[in-house]
Amino acid sequence: MSTSQRSSVEKAVLREHDLDDSHFDNTTGINSALTKFCGTLGSGGATKNHDVAIDKGVNWNSRYW
Repeated sequence: MSTSQRSSVEKAVLREHDLDDSHFDNTTGINSALTKFCGTLGSGGATKNHDVAIDKGVNWNSRYW
């Protein structure tokens, strides 16, 4: 997935959870959470959790965004 595609997906997921997709803390928070969840390695794609919905890769109850 290209960087622009990933960014689009991250912003869409934020909007689905009624979070501002232009807020720095939200965009860096979801990027970090999904990088850990997917195990991405550069542009090579996900290395883990292939069969799990991307929405499950974020703790939506987190107090910190």
